[in-house]
Amino acid sequence: MANRWFLYISELAQKAQQEVTRTPENWQKFLTTASRFYKSYDFDDQLLIYIQRPDAVACADIETWNNKMHRWVNAGSNAIGLIRKGTGGRPYIQNVHDVSDTHRVKGGKDPWLWRMEEAYHAPVMERLAKAFGIPEGGDLGECLMEAASKVSEEHYGEYLRDLHYEVEDSFLEGLDDHNIEVIFRDTIKASVQYAVLTRCGLDASLYIDADDLRGITNFNNVGTLACLGTATAEANRTILMEIGEAVKNIQLEQVRQAKKSLAKQPDVSYNKDEQFNTLKRERSGEDERIDIHQPERLSDSEHRDGQQEERTGNPDPVRQGEGEISDGTPESGLHGDAVERNPVGTSDGDRPGGEPAGRERDGGTGDERGRDGGTESHQSDEMGGDDEQHQALSGGNRAERADIQPVNEEEITENRELSEPGNEENTLSLVVKKISDICIKIIETLVLIISNIISTLL
Repeated sequence: MANRWFLYISELAQKAQQEVTRTPENWQKFLTTASRFYKSYDFDDQLLIYIQRPDAVACADIETWNNKMHRWVNAGSNAIGLIRKGTGGRPYIQNVHDVSDTHRVKGGKDPWLWRMEEAYHAPVMERLAKAFGIPEGGDLGECLMEAASKVSEEHYGEYLRDLHYEVEDSFLEGLDDHNIEVIFRDTIKASVQYAVLTRCGLDASLYIDADDLRGITNFNNVGTLACLGTATAEANRTILMEIGEAVKNIQLEQVRQAKKSLAKQPDVSYNKDEQFNTLKRERSGEDERIDIHQPERLSDSEHRDGQQEERTGNPDPVRQGEGEISDGTPESGLHGDAVERNPVGTSDGDRPGGEPAGRERDGGTGDERGRDGGTESHQSDEMGGDDEQHQALSGGNRAERADIQPVNEEEITENRELSEPGNEENTLSLVVKKISDICIKIIETLVLIISNIISTLL
């Protein structure tokens, strides 16, 4: 099963490489997806996410969803396969799921993806001007164009030398060094501009001409596309990290101000009439609401060398919970060895806390053992071939990056900061506490009234 799943993902990698370089429009579609995964995913991961789930917005493996975000993966959902290299360079497939394939359980969190709003334009432009030394003024689109141009200029040179060794069998072959450099530089610049404009919700066509991305068709082999895509991904990350940090700071300040405003609201008061106490509540703003955002994407789970070497990666069976889960850590053996398990899809019968009767454990040799999760995918059963890593998307040696997850500890910290600014009690809990206090006082008032009535009657 693992061989079939691995071959299938490798074929998807080759298909993605061919598709995104066929037309500028296809490249634009890829850039739109990639702009949502700038923080923790490299170009090869972005390409595989795009070809499998172009509408994905926040991806993580099962351990991250379960243990850090307290979300369970829905039964029947299909995993997104990403090519990885384990210890010794042995390739395997890491399986991730989009947030749309999950649901919250007790203590669950929603991933926060920043969205640009008009009120954020000025502070974001100010931050970009300071970070990249670009002129202030104009609108956000012009500022993004300037930032993308400058960052692209700084990044393309790092990959230009490698590009010259990869031009054979591409449309760049036969061009002189100067023309290759011009096409490479201009295509990276236009790609970064399109990605950051789109991620900020702006219409890129107002700033970029249709022919600006025409050069993508020249990067029609694995090596040239890898040089272009990697340089583009790094430039995107540099700019979008600054924007995301600026938006986070703005929203944290909004939450702090909202909390201060809520704290100033007067408590419930009563009149002094012994015969009939009337509840009064002073309210300032009947429809006042506070938007509290949770963290932008999720945190990297710990990388385990032992598991990484053994896991050859088909989508894991998913345990669907019944009711609430305990406050402790969810079951840790969800991944296990993938050698003889279902390559696509999840089990409708498995549960997070128990194993259905009659099921046999996998015979894998990994450090963690999983459980058979259900019916095998027909799509993967049709695949066959050697367990060989496709050269298009090797995934690189990622030992130093802690198993490349969509979320890192910084983002989990952001979640706590946005949900609980200033102290451990967030705005929502303050509102609930006030309502609870009011209900208690109402009950006490009713009891006093009833006691007075009974005393009068007696």
